[in-house]
Amino acid sequence: MILIIVFSSKLLSARIVPNGQPSTLNCLWHLYLDVNFSKMGQISNVLQLIESSPNLRKLRISVHHHGTSDNAEAILKYLDTPSCLEQPLDKLEHVAINSFSSSKTELLFVKLLLSHTPSLLKMCIDQLADIDVDIALELMRFPRASPRAELFYSRITL
Repeated sequence: MILIIVFSSKLLSARIVPNGQPSTLNCLWHLYLDVNFSKMGQISNVLQLIESSPNLRKLRISVHHHGTSDNAEAILKYLDTPSCLEQPLDKLEHVAINSFSSSKTELLFVKLLLSHTPSLLKMCIDQLADIDVDIALELMRFPRASPRAELFYSRITL
């Protein structure tokens, strides 16, 4: 059985969804999330959910930019620590990130996923703004756990 979950990570950090997922969510193969990368609670809960899903094959994230930001330095420090994602994501093959804004937290999140996903085949990053060549080069230089991983960075056309 394949389980697909779609919800806003805002529910996770607001504790509307019970805190602390089961030790493993073996039946979760596809996960679609809305994430505000300026909120520590959302980022940490999303990483916990991803790490608790050993059979996750597809991850799609829609980035939201609403509300006030938490302490950006604390978020960057958290994303840059090895303990924020301890387990390799051994079965994750496809990642899509929509409405990417190239913030430092989003870039660190992408770097984290690339370095912990040895099975990754394709990561697609779409943003609403014009493509920034410097950001594209930075993304392409991130180390990857998968030698087969392809990275696609494009502008969303509405």
